[in-house]
Amino acid sequence: AKRAAAEGSTDTEMTEISDTQAILNPVASQASLSYRIATLQHKVFEDLKAGKLRWFEAVDLHGCTVEQARSAVLEIIQIAKAENQNVIKIVHGKGPEAILKTYVNGWLRQHRDVLAFVSAPENQGGTGAVLVLLKRAEKNPKYDAQK
Repeated sequence: AKRAAAEGSTDTEMTEISDTQAILNPVASQASLSYRIATLQHKVFEDLKAGKLRWFEAVDLHGCTVEQARSAVLEIIQIAKAENQNVIKIVHGKGPEAILKTYVNGWLRQHRDVLAFVSAPENQGGTGAVLVLLKRAEKNPKYDAQK
């Protein structure tokens, strides 16, 4: 039971990501998002901010409900990990209420595979999209267990 709790399972990933953080921390539609774990190298973070890291896959959440958006975000992270890619782009838009942007900001901060994310450079969507840096799959013990 301890091992299962430590490793977690894909079934619990949906419930691990709570909406509470998003609800408590609304984001303005034009606000620039920025997050990084403390151990991430400064240069890597700066390259992500500058749009220098090529992203592998993108998902557009326009027209999605909050639940559809949550599923899409979790799915693109899983796909990127399966392909051993570590940068993705999530287009959340910047509607007047910035609802999806607020939720994406909250979800990504809670996801254990997210090392950093920033609002995309203007030529890649600006404050209507985020570039997300993920942990490499081979360093993830769950990845080895699935082989």
